[in-house]
Amino acid sequence: MRKFIARKAMCNAAEFAFERLLHHAKIKSVDFDSQTLIKIAKQHEIGLRRIKLALPYLKKEYGHSVRQVDGKYVTKLRWSNVPARVVLDYVFGLDQVFNWRGHHVGIDVTANPESVYDKQGKLAGLKVLWRAIGIDFCSVFLVNIPEDRPAEMRVDALVSAIRKIVKAEGEQVVELGL
Repeated sequence: MRKFIARKAMCNAAEFAFERLLHHAKIKSVDFDSQTLIKIAKQHEIGLRRIKLALPYLKKEYGHSVRQVDGKYVTKLRWSNVPARVVLDYVFGLDQVFNWRGHHVGIDVTANPESVYDKQGKLAGLKVLWRAIGIDFCSVFLVNIPEDRPAEMRVDALVSAIRKIVKAEGEQVVELGL
């Protein structure tokens, strides 16, 4: 139960709704190790830049203070303390990675229609990174969550959207209403 609460707290409403929909559809997420992800990212120039951009946040959230010989404290980061999902999000730009009939699909979830094309450009720029960790297809999912009623678990719409991603064999933007 504790692990579930931590995962819920780190993601926004659209990401959480999408994760619930994947769970409801019985689609399993791909498990990664944060140290392996960092090792792969460090092999690419774009990965090094993304790590450098993410370090201040990661040190603040997951770092620990170490006292040096001169008495000053320095914040250190152990990659093993950082959840792999956080590394996927901040370094690789992905919120979800799952296996769909033998294909690894990476998803960046958003509820903001104005950020869709920026996210699509980001994913295209990070293609070398997500290819390096074995992801075949990436897409941005624009999730529309109604305010006047609870979100519905529309598995058929999700399956149809995933099929479009795999058949198109490329990055695209998919709108998913719940």
